[in-house]
Amino acid sequence: MDLRWLEDVLVLLEEGNMTRAANRRNITQPAFSRRIRGFEDWLGTPVLDRKVNSVGLSPSLAANEPEIRALTARIRELRSKISTYDPASTTTTIAAQHSSIYSTFPDMALRARKEFPSLKFRVRAGNQRDCVSMFLRGDAAMLMFYEAQGAASLPFGDTVKRGTWGDDRMVPVVGGSMRYAVAGDGSIPDDSPAIIYPEESHFGSMFDGAEKRFATRSQT
Repeated sequence: MDLRWLEDVLVLLEEGNMTRAANRRNITQPAFSRRIRGFEDWLGTPVLDRKVNSVGLSPSLAANEPEIRALTARIRELRSKISTYDPASTTTTIAAQHSSIYSTFPDMALRARKEFPSLKFRVRAGNQRDCVSMFLRGDAAMLMFYEAQGAASLPFGDTVKRGTWGDDRMVPVVGGSMRYAVAGDGSIPDDSPAIIYPEESHFGSMFDGAEKRFATRSQT
């Protein structure tokens, strides 16, 4: 497929005449005709109605002119993006758990921009399940999430590069008059009021399964 063929067809549609179209393309009429035939061979169907004394345009060609223009513009855009591609100026989309946006992303972004000053980020926040779905669908190039210490890692396979960015330790805090209820071993009465993660959340299920294990790892 030659982009010039599409450009030739568009000029032919505008001029409605082979000779005038060839003049606009700065080539001879026979050369222009050969390029149109090349397009027809690639397409697998004629786009000209060739008669003994005249050549007419196929109705299907005129009917699809908007599609041809859109395709031509898209190919030009793609060619420009490829030829001017600079990884340092691209925008990287990251799917991140809500907590990691505050605990991990700022440090990661600062370090990355030291190497690539023009690098831009687009962060899409969500719970772990939603973030993993975004990553697997290809809606994000990076996934930032937490894993509990000692827990099985998410099975992404060898095609995904993973690494541990840092470690976070979640510490229960007791304040006010409740601090006097804390026993020597760190336990508190079972009926103590507390602000906790919902059981259906990632951290809620993690604490429920880990009991007193609070350490987590921040993953990218």
